[in-house]
Amino acid sequence: MVALITLRNNGIGHLHETHLVTGVPRRVWIIAGGCILGFYDGFFGPGTGSFLILLFAWLLKCDFVKANGNTSVDLKSLGPLAKNINATAYLPQLDILPCAGVAMTHGGMGTTMEALSFGVPLVIIPQMPEQALTARRVVELGLGLMMTRDEATPQSLMAAVEHVVGDATIQSNVALMQQQLDVRRHRPGYLLAADTVESYLA
Repeated sequence: MVALITLRNNGIGHLHETHLVTGVPRRVWIIAGGCILGFYDGFFGPGTGSFLILLFAWLLKCDFVKANGNTSVDLKSLGPLAKNINATAYLPQLDILPCAGVAMTHGGMGTTMEALSFGVPLVIIPQMPEQALTARRVVELGLGLMMTRDEATPQSLMAAVEHVVGDATIQSNVALMQQQLDVRRHRPGYLLAADTVESYLA
């Protein structure tokens, strides 16, 4: 259903145009949508997050990144934070990564490659099977660490970050991968893929 709506309205979630909700019809739609999602979540569950993201993107005119951030975490629920921690629903990742010492992520391919392109090692906590594959490959190549959600505690996360930052082998491997990605950045991926296939078949 979500796919059909986004295909029919391919402008949804492209631009961030959030503004105050005005007009009775629009408010009614938002309230009704919230009630329906609450009912669905209580009786069924799966897919509620996707529907809520769609509600933000369609009715509140959020881009998909902002909509996803709004549905994920209630920042007030985090309680008091340390002075060196800043919690926010959204930050431009490409502006943050050059300043980062470690990227802690679910292991999506986009975040993984962006982190490596900036020479940032990874601590990956996969949420989906394909992310686990990415995480295992990162570990195999010595580019970071992987842990499960059950293993993720404040203490284990701190230990993982300290290990990745202090491990000279991981830092060296990440620097080498950054160099390789930088070289490949100047050659379109489809040409590189074609050359790889042709060289393999030759």
